[in-house]
Amino acid sequence: MHTAEKLFYEEGFHRTGVARIASKAGTTQRTLYKHFPSKEDLVLCIMGERESRYFQDFARLARLNTSHFHALIPFYSLLNWLEKEASHGCFYMHALAEYKGKHSRIENFVLEHKQRMRVDLTQRLQHDGISDDDLVSILIILLEGVTAISAIGSPRENCLQVIKQTEWIIKQSAKIKHNQ
Repeated sequence: MHTAEKLFYEEGFHRTGVARIASKAGTTQRTLYKHFPSKEDLVLCIMGERESRYFQDFARLARLNTSHFHALIPFYSLLNWLEKEASHGCFYMHALAEYKGKHSRIENFVLEHKQRMRVDLTQRLQHDGISDDDLVSILIILLEGVTAISAIGSPRENCLQVIKQTEWIIKQSAKIKHNQ
């Protein structure tokens, strides 16, 4: 799965064949098909595992969080992710671009993943004492935007700049809510 994830992310889903994945992983196509009936099943499994790792990092950072807004955790997690992984934009959006209209399970997984991210961010803002759907939308756009541009420039610097601006936006929103 690790080999397939890396190849899909770096080379694309349609451009990466099962034979190439098997060869790079040191296994056979037969073995791959034994575990994953289709390449799309492999893609879905990878997306689930990737999401699981991302949310596990959220939980780890939440345990360490003592001074920052909880709504910043996904941004710090993204920073950690970008420092460890290659930066080619959003894996899920790449999958959506290649499979939209061609594979509904992958398309639905991506849409549901984005919804789970939105729900998580909403809950984090509520933990920070802020209930504001418009702010959630703005933060999602910032998170998605910095992910998208991670393939250009300095992913670390881009992410740090977005974290700084996001923290300012949350502080301003918290002040407005407090003064009402």
